[in-house]
Amino acid sequence: MEALTWAEILSRMFYQLIPVWIALIAMFSISIYFKRNLGLYGKLFDSPIGMIGFGIVMFWAFVGFFAGAFDMISTHDPLSQVSGMKNKVPGTPFRGAEEGDYAFYLLGGDHLARDVFSRVMDGASI
Repeated sequence: MEALTWAEILSRMFYQLIPVWIALIAMFSISIYFKRNLGLYGKLFDSPIGMIGFGIVMFWAFVGFFAGAFDMISTHDPLSQVSGMKNKVPGTPFRGAEEGDYAFYLLGGDHLARDVFSRVMDGASI
């Protein structure tokens, strides 16, 4: 199995984050529709900078919610160490992947051979 290209890594990360994108689209749609009735919160949606900042904050809030409460985003256990995956580059195939395991370390492995993508997503849930 070959390593993933950057386009494949980004597309797989986008796919893993689909619940977050759906929640953001729903929240922004409802907020923009009712912004005149929402007082100070509605004023955020009059400014592009306010919407961008609010979008970044809510992105991480939704990542934390879906990664922590539902365990929908992480590809591997963020604390498990896998022999041979130490300091691997992004898109490296997961060694010893069994049926049902995610086949790649999307953002590579850290110095203790843990999946960086899963650690970032799980870190948002704290």
